[in-house]
Amino acid sequence: LDPEMTAADVAERAQQALVQHRLVLETLIESTADFIYMKDRDGLYVFVNPAAAQSVGKSVEEIIGKDDRALFPEEHARHIMEKDRQIMASGISEVFEETRTSAGRVRHLHSSKNVCRDSSGAVIGIVGISRDITELKRAEEALNSSELNAAGARMANALAHEINNPLAALTNALFLLREGSDAFPADDVLASAQEALWRITKITRQMIGLYNRNAPVRRIQVRKVVE
Repeated sequence: LDPEMTAADVAERAQQALVQHRLVLETLIESTADFIYMKDRDGLYVFVNPAAAQSVGKSVEEIIGKDDRALFPEEHARHIMEKDRQIMASGISEVFEETRTSAGRVRHLHSSKNVCRDSSGAVIGIVGISRDITELKRAEEALNSSELNAAGARMANALAHEINNPLAALTNALFLLREGSDAFPADDVLASAQEALWRITKITRQMIGLYNRNAPVRRIQVRKVVE
């Protein structure tokens, strides 16, 4: 510090720095796309940034002093408020994903919530930051669906190939039986046809077994199965 500065000068400079920091903080909060908000012990909003207000189709002024029941369907609001009460009671911050319906739109959010305390350490409310990850969720679902469809197509192609071979053998056997060729005894032709049918049966059983391994567990009557 300048030794010639008076106490008033120091106080004024400190005040200017405080104002500057506050302006920077307000600019960051108002310009971010994340939803930033604070509620008091009763769950009433005491602060909400423009992005959060816009996400529920209301102005900042319409939200301040209201609780979540004024913003979300009853069931969602009740869940949110109960979660907030649990966090304030435990005093431990939480990070989690949640789904909300507001302004006719379903949003998937990645939320971080922490308690807000006064100078004595008493909990006076909760502060939250939520990021809209709806588009990310949709992209993940589309990717999973695309991969599943591709896997299904590969399996169908492999299955068609595996079944086509014994079907061709069966078709040839039927042709030979119909023509009655002496070069191919009927017993041999029937044996070949039976083997082809067994291969098809084996393939279908394997496919059914693959499905059943993913089926839920259920009770069965062993006596009926044995009979």
